[in-house]
Amino acid sequence: MRSSSRLRFPDIIFRFNLMKKQTPCPHSRPGRFPLTAILLTFAAGPLAAQTIPNAGFETDAFSVWPGYVSDNSAITGWEGGPPERIGLNPAGGSPFADNGTIPEGTNVAFIQSQDSGTPTELSTTISGLTANTQYRLSFRINARGGQAPNLTVTVDGNELLRSNVHNVAGAAPYRTVNLLFTAVGTTAQLVLQNQQTTDTTVVVDDFKVTAAPTPAWSFEAWTDSSTSGLDPQYNYTHLYNFNSTATPGINGLFFQGITGGNPMVAGKFSVTGMGGTFANDGNSLSDGDNRLLANDFIYAGDPGTLNLEGLKPNTPYVLNIYSVAFDAQNTRWINFQNTDSMEGLTVDQDSFGNDSGIRIIHSYTSSAEGKVSVTTRGLSDASFHMYGFSNREVVPAGNIAPVIAAQPVSTRVIAGDTVTLSSGASGVPVPAYQWLLNGNPISDGEVYTGATTNALQINGKGGAGAGYYTLRAQNVMGSVTSNPAYVEVYVPKAGPLFSTGVDASGTPLPETDGNGSPSEDPHYKLTVNPDGEPNIPAVVQTGIPSPPWIANSSHSNWIGSLPNTGSGAVGQFTYSTTVDAGDNPAAFNALLFYAVDNLTNAILVNGQPATGIVLSQGFDRYTIANLNTVSAPSLHAGVNTVDFVVENLAPPGPTGLRVASVEVPAGIQPVIVQQPLTASVVDGSSVTLSARAYGSGVITYQWMKNGANIAGAVNSTFTIGSFSAADNAAYSVKATNALGSATSTEAVLDVRYPVGGLFSSGVDETGTVLEDGADDPHYQLLFSADGTNEIQAVVHGSDIFPIVAGPWVANSATSKWISPRLNSAQAGALASDGGAGPGTYVYRTTFDLTGFAPASAIISGQWTSDNQGLAIRVNGNPTGITGSGNFGGYEAFRIDDVRADFASGVNTLDFVVQNADATAGYTGLRVEGISVIAAKGQNVSLPPISISLSANGKPVISFQGTAGVTYPIQRSIDLTPSNSWSVIGQAVAAAGGAVQFEDVNAPTGRAFYRVVFPQ
Repeated sequence: MRSSSRLRFPDIIFRFNLMKKQTPCPHSRPGRFPLTAILLTFAAGPLAAQTIPNAGFETDAFSVWPGYVSDNSAITGWEGGPPERIGLNPAGGSPFADNGTIPEGTNVAFIQSQDSGTPTELSTTISGLTANTQYRLSFRINARGGQAPNLTVTVDGNELLRSNVHNVAGAAPYRTVNLLFTAVGTTAQLVLQNQQTTDTTVVVDDFKVTAAPTPAWSFEAWTDSSTSGLDPQYNYTHLYNFNSTATPGINGLFFQGITGGNPMVAGKFSVTGMGGTFANDGNSLSDGDNRLLANDFIYAGDPGTLNLEGLKPNTPYVLNIYSVAFDAQNTRWINFQNTDSMEGLTVDQDSFGNDSGIRIIHSYTSSAEGKVSVTTRGLSDASFHMYGFSNREVVPAGNIAPVIAAQPVSTRVIAGDTVTLSSGASGVPVPAYQWLLNGNPISDGEVYTGATTNALQINGKGGAGAGYYTLRAQNVMGSVTSNPAYVEVYVPKAGPLFSTGVDASGTPLPETDGNGSPSEDPHYKLTVNPDGEPNIPAVVQTGIPSPPWIANSSHSNWIGSLPNTGSGAVGQFTYSTTVDAGDNPAAFNALLFYAVDNLTNAILVNGQPATGIVLSQGFDRYTIANLNTVSAPSLHAGVNTVDFVVENLAPPGPTGLRVASVEVPAGIQPVIVQQPLTASVVDGSSVTLSARAYGSGVITYQWMKNGANIAGAVNSTFTIGSFSAADNAAYSVKATNALGSATSTEAVLDVRYPVGGLFSSGVDETGTVLEDGADDPHYQLLFSADGTNEIQAVVHGSDIFPIVAGPWVANSATSKWISPRLNSAQAGALASDGGAGPGTYVYRTTFDLTGFAPASAIISGQWTSDNQGLAIRVNGNPTGITGSGNFGGYEAFRIDDVRADFASGVNTLDFVVQNADATAGYTGLRVEGISVIAAKGQNVSLPPISISLSANGKPVISFQGTAGVTYPIQRSIDLTPSNSWSVIGQAVAAAGGAVQFEDVNAPTGRAFYRVVFPQ
C-alpha cells in the first residue's frame, strides 16, 4: 500500500509552442493575508462622481523606447517608482505589452519588478467618495510574455489582492479584476505593487470605480453539512458530484456521481475546458458525505465553462460551486463570471487555508431559453478545482412528490461482517424512508440498523440478510420505490481451501502465540520472500492500516512476511497453500473472497496460471473468485498447490494477503444476480453471453434459444463463435440447484453487417497509412480556424513536435494525426468561430447506408484531439459526445439511433475540435478503429410509442408498426447505466401494423420503455 498523503504536481499551463495542457499543482507562498473577494458587476446607471485620474493612461504619449518614466515624463495623475521601472508603452511598441489586446485606447501602464526585492509601485488617489460606502474598483491586467509578476493591490493600506499574474498570449483579452472596498473618507489611496524579486513586468489598464451594487456573487467556508448551503425546502434542479461514482447525501439531498473530465448530462449541464481529473484529494471536511463530495475534482480551463440548461426561463436561481483549498493562501485566485450578465467574482480558492472547503455562490436569473453559463479563469497559471455543484430555485418550493435520486447497488457480505446499502430521494417535504426485503418492510434489530433511513446497515449473519432490497420514499405527495439491489450473504468455511490467519477449525488466530511470538499461519507459507528467508510460514499481521485495508474479522486475518510490514520490501511475494479437490475435481468448487497489497501478479494452480480468476482489485475491497476446473484447468484430483503471487510496489511499505473461504448458506434457491445483456453482433464475429446465479450448493446452468435448450450450453457463459443471421434470437439461461431453479431475462442478439466507408485518420482506401503531408481522402476540413474552409485535412508531420517527442499519441501502422497543416505550430485559434466557439475546426467524413436499415446503424471507435473535442455530430446534429482534449490517450465512443438520426443513403459524421491557444498553436484530430455496422433488408423506422394503463393497472405500450415485423420491447428503471435496458418481451405487428404490449411484470414506481430495431 502506498502512502495516502496527497501527491502534488505543478498546476501550470504547459505550453508546447502554445499548445495547452494542465495538471494540479502547489504554488506555495509564505504568510497569510486578509480574506477578500473580488466582485465583477456592471452598474445599471452611469458613473457617479467617483474619479480615478487618467484611468486609461491615454493623457500622455511616450515616445522614448522602451517607455520608462525616467526617459519620458511622469504619468499624469499617477505616482510611484523607481522611475526607471514604471512607464507606458511607447508609440513604437513595447517589450512589456507584448501580448494580448489592449483593453482601452492604445496605452497601458507597466510595473517592472526589481532584482533587489524592493517592490515597484504605481499609485493614485481616488476622489469623489462618500465615507462608509462600498465601492467597486475594476481594472484589467496582463503580464509580459513568459513571466509571472506578483501583483498586490491596496486601498488606504488594506490589502485586497496578492496574486501572480499569467500572460494571456497572442491577441487574447486581458484578465479582469474587480475589488470591493469601503471608503473611510472622500478620497482613497490606491497602490499597485509588483512584489516579484526577479525581472518581471505586469501591465494594467482601464481603471473604473463605481458604487457597488448588491453582490450577485459571494463565497463562504464549507466545513460540513451545516455550511453546505443545501436546504431541502427548495427545489433543486442540479446536484452533481464530479469525477466520482459516489452519490453523497447531504441534508436529505443526493448528488449524482459523474466520472471523467468535461462531464455532461444531456439536457442538464455540460462542462468544457476542464478535462483534467484528480482523485482522492486530502481535505479537512468533517463528515462522510461532505467528504465524499470533496474527494475528487476536475480542473484546467483558461477559461473553463459550466453550462446549465433545462431551467425555467427568466427564473431566479442560486448556484453553489464546491471546491477545496489545494495550496497556501494567495496561490489560486480565480475569476468566476456569468457570461450573460457579466457579473462575476474573483476569489482565492485557498482563502480558508490548505485542505479547507470553500463554496462559491452565485444568484442569477436564467435566460429566456432556460440556460446559464459561468466561466472560471485563474489570474495566474493555477486553475480552478471543481468538485461538484448544486443549483436551486430562489423561492422555497411547494410540495413535490419524491423522486429517487440515488439508487442502491447490489453487493455481497460475509457472515459476521457489516454492509451498508445507500439510496435516497428528493422531495418536499423531505420524504420518510422504509427499506423492504423482497417487498416486505424490515425493522431495526440484530440484523438491520437504519431501516427507516436512507442508509441501511446489514449484519450478514447466516442467510438472514440475503435478498432483493428496495427503498420506499414517501411524503404527502406520494411515494416512489428504488431499483432493487440484491445482497448475497456468504458464511465462512473451514477448508478445503482455508482462509488466511485461521486454525484448523477456521477460528482466527491471535496476533501472538502463547510465547509472545507472532502467530504462524498453519496453511500458508512464503515460498518467495523479499523480506527474508523463503519457505517459512506466513504470520498474522499486527497494526494493519485499516482503513484503507479491510479490517481483520471473525473469519480471517491479514498475513504477511512480518508481523508489521510497514516497511515491507519491494518485490514479489509468493504465498503457497494446498487444497484437496477429492476424487472428482470436475465437481469441486471453492469460493473465496481475497485482497492483496499491492497487486496480484498471478494465481497459480500446480504451477500453472488460473486464467479464469480475476486478479485482485485492491486492498480496500474483496475480489471474488471460484476455484474449479473452469477457472483453473490444471486442478486435478487429490492435493493441489495454490500460489498467490503478490507484488509490493515501490517505495517500501505495507504488503500482505487476505483470503476468506466461504460458501452460500443452506436453503437458498437460485437467484439470477447477473443478467445476460442484449447486443448487436457483427456478422461472423464471436459473442459471449454471461450470467451468474446465487444459491446454495452446486448450481448448474442451461442456456436457451427462444425458450429451447441449447445442447452443451451448460456453463455460466455461452459463446457463439461465428455469429450469423441464423443466430438472431432471444437467449436466456436457467440456473438450478437441489432446491429449485431461476430463469434469467432474455438477451436479444441480432446480426449487423459492416457498412464500410469509415476510415481511421491518415490512411488510404486500403487502410495503409499515408505519407506525412498527404491529403487525407476521407476527412475534409468543413470549417477551419486557419481561414480556408472545405479543404482536405493533411497528415501531420510525424518527425516534428508534438508527435516525435510527445505528448501526442504516436502515429502508428493503423492511423495518423490529421490537421490543417503539416506542422500545426501556427494553426489558427481564437480569432475564428465555426458555430461552436472560437478556434473551431470541423473535420467531416461520410458513410453510405444505402441498402441498410438506418435505424439499425451503430458507429464505434476511438478519438482524441488537441485541444478539446467539442462535439461529434451526425448529419449536422450533436450526439452529446465530447472529448476531453487529452491528446496523450484515446477516448472510446459509440453512436446508435438513441444518439443520432441516421438517414437512408449518404450520412455525414463531423468531429468538432477547438484550438484553445490564443492566436496560434498545435491542433489536430486522431481517429482510430472506427467502423459502422447495420442490419440489411427492410428499411423499417422505429415507431413512436404511447403508454397507457390496463384495467389491472399495468403499463400498455402501443404503437403502429409494420405488419408481420417482430419488435423487441425493452424496459429500464434507471437510464444512467449503459446496460440498464432489458428485453421484457417481443410483439409481432398485426395485419394492420398495430401493436399493443402489456408489461404484466411492471415494477413498482418509475419505469421507462422503448422499442428497439425489429428482428
